[in-house]
Amino acid sequence: MRATPLDARAATAVVLSLAVLGTAACGSTQDSDEAAAFCTSVTSLADGSLLEGLDLTTVETLSADDPALVAAQDALAELEAVSAPPEVADEWRTVLTPLAGFLDALGATGADGTLDDLADALVAPEVVEAGTAVDAYASEHC
Repeated sequence: MRATPLDARAATAVVLSLAVLGTAACGSTQDSDEAAAFCTSVTSLADGSLLEGLDLTTVETLSADDPALVAAQDALAELEAVSAPPEVADEWRTVLTPLAGFLDALGATGADGTLDDLADALVAPEVVEAGTAVDAYASEHC
């Protein structure tokens, strides 16, 4: 059975998890390409463009090959490929892991009942704390 429509609470959880990183203003003060890539990734995640085009209110119409979902998964893969500075590497993974699970479930068949739980995981205290740490690092170093 296909997942039921994502309720407003779950959609809000997705948006809030991305907003946790929203205050970081990354610029070009970093010398290394790796650091610059991380700063760009934080900004990319924070601006919410990862979910652009996804209709999170009617997930029953999504399929694994939905162009907006594929684009979101590709963008997430790029974020996962970025090397985070050691000071926030664990936190970066903590922020991205539940988002990956959420996007995977959107395209999966038989995900009935799991999307709300996965959306809740996006705003779990440890994810919010990790997002705050990444944001603080980016604010200071980017």
